[in-house]
Amino acid sequence: MSHTITSGTPARLLTPKQAAERLGLSTSTLAKKRCLSSTGPMFVRLGSVIRYREDAIEEYIAAQPRRRSTSDRPSSST
Repeated sequence: MSHTITSGTPARLLTPKQAAERLGLSTSTLAKKRCLSSTGPMFVRLGSVIRYREDAIEEYIAAQPRRRSTSDRPSSST
């Protein structure tokens, strides 16, 4: 995944609560994905404050496997 900064409109930064709402997750699940498993969306740390770029949230959503039902399993690449 490439991360480039472009000139023009600055990226909107979301709070963890806003990002969690957009993703349909609790704020604690989002924090666990960030801290424990590194499987969550890219984030920005500004001092002690965590923010998520809005475009990073959209990229994260787009990268998730699509499933037809909750019983679908992601395909194994091995």
